[in-house]
Amino acid sequence: LKTCAGQLALRLPGPDAHNAMADAIDDKSWMLGAVTSVTLHDAYMRIEMDVSAVACTLGIESELFEPSHTNFDAPFTLKRRGVEIRFALDAPSARLDDALMANVARAHAWLEQIKAGKTIAEIADNQGTARRRVQQVLEFAFLAPDITRDILAGTQPMGLTSTWIMTHRLPISWDDQRALVTTL
Repeated sequence: LKTCAGQLALRLPGPDAHNAMADAIDDKSWMLGAVTSVTLHDAYMRIEMDVSAVACTLGIESELFEPSHTNFDAPFTLKRRGVEIRFALDAPSARLDDALMANVARAHAWLEQIKAGKTIAEIADNQGTARRRVQQVLEFAFLAPDITRDILAGTQPMGLTSTWIMTHRLPISWDDQRALVTTL
């Protein structure tokens, strides 16, 4: 909807109309009410919205809308986790997890300090944190390179979070890590 709004904004009379439309799109509370149907397919869902409702909310004449503006496909994945199945919308862009990326960077910096001769206790004291926290964060330095690459690109599985890594034992083998991460 934001993409089509950008195209439609070119047809609006002035900055006030542009701002009103941008505010309406940022306020997502009305969007669910504008959905007329959702059809599930194998790996995507087709979402159709009421053109009149969208046009009225955005302050644009409904004649300006094309079908592609209010009817679109959203890819999704079904993830099995034990007996639970998680329905996850696939993000059209990367899902950067700042905390996860910071922990990966911190872990590599701390590992370099250990290689230079510092102890975990010294690092903890220097950082004002507990030794256990340093040990937990150091786990991030031993992730398989492709898992680290995916984290930095924001393409890691939805369930791969800092909390998850700190509360689960990661296998030493990168192949075993990959197999475990694909289940998240």
